[in-house]
Amino acid sequence: MKREVVQELLLDAVKEAPVFNTHEHIIPQAEAQRTIRDLWSLLKICYVRLDMVSAGMSPSLWEGDYGWEEAAPYLPAVAYTGYYRMLQGALEDLFGIPSGPWTRSTWEELSVALARANADPNWYELVLKEKANYEVSILDQYWSPGGDDFDPRYFRPTLRVDVFLNGYDVNLVDRHGNCLAEMAKGWSVSLESFDDLLAMFDLAFQRTVDQGGLCAKLAMAYERDLTFSPVSRNRAAEIFGKASPSPQEIRDFQDFMFYETITRCQRFGLPLQIHTGMLARNQHSLAHTNPVQLNSLFLDYPDVKFILFHTGYPYWREGAILAKMLPNVYYDLCWLPVISPAAADRAFDEILDLVPANKLMWGGDGHSVEESYGALLAMRKVLTKALARKVAAGELSFSSALELMQGILSQNARCLFLK
Repeated sequence: MKREVVQELLLDAVKEAPVFNTHEHIIPQAEAQRTIRDLWSLLKICYVRLDMVSAGMSPSLWEGDYGWEEAAPYLPAVAYTGYYRMLQGALEDLFGIPSGPWTRSTWEELSVALARANADPNWYELVLKEKANYEVSILDQYWSPGGDDFDPRYFRPTLRVDVFLNGYDVNLVDRHGNCLAEMAKGWSVSLESFDDLLAMFDLAFQRTVDQGGLCAKLAMAYERDLTFSPVSRNRAAEIFGKASPSPQEIRDFQDFMFYETITRCQRFGLPLQIHTGMLARNQHSLAHTNPVQLNSLFLDYPDVKFILFHTGYPYWREGAILAKMLPNVYYDLCWLPVISPAAADRAFDEILDLVPANKLMWGGDGHSVEESYGALLAMRKVLTKALARKVAAGELSFSSALELMQGILSQNARCLFLK
């Protein structure tokens, strides 16, 4: 069969396939009902705004409520990026608008449709269950680590541990507004000493497990490199609560708490998801994110399962080789088909050659249900195209392609997280 015919058959099959979604940041539905009033307010929490800032838009505009006039100068520059095309595809599918670049007319039409849809109490059910067919989505609620503000009909939590790695100052407010001192008050626990901090870290893991949590998550590549070294408990205790710790002291404390994260993953039997590769937002060091920096750590903890997020792109080959070599390293394809469908298409050929198929999985990595659905559409298109190419070349049977597709979108993650 020709590749195009095979891809159409695979696309038909994948639309009916259940999805175990490994990674989301989707805001609570009550917040979406309150805040998503038009297309501008949706873009404020979607990746395409980052391309608009990269194209020259002032970041401060996203702090206000604006509309077409402010967005229009930058839309032509981003209309061909993966971020834009992903969201555009989702909105076309969900609301039936004509395909093509957004105009003032489509902007206004989408604004009305988004406000109406997000006011509907059934909107999350429609998109997440009926359209996307998500069995479950793992939610990284970075705005509330260890919190319970999620809908268990759709989500299972991961524990974002970053706030604890910065626990040298419990009054520090992190980039997401989290503060350990305030969290301790909310959890009704003492946080006066270093021992209290470690006990609270235990509690965070226990709360996550009790709420049905499936893993922990590290995103420290947004703040530093991924090279961690063992640090003694005494050294970390000396740094805790110290006024104006030096950069080296902060690093030492973070290193200690990272190893504490791993020991808790061991104790609670949780895999650890790690952000590797390209970073969201518009000011970060890409050099911090190469997954190769974690190689020695993976060797030191063979009984802990580590999941490399985003394929490590642009260091995706390094990530794939780590997942190929090491039994405890898994490879999550989330975000790559959104960043660049073309890069994902090229990479998937090699990834399927390199990495054992049972170690591949995918997540939407969106902040809204619309964005998550767009990520799924992008993944379906890229994955079926790569598999169809292999079927047409005689490298795979059609039934094997179906099996691989079902594994990547659901079965592999089920086996890893649900054991």
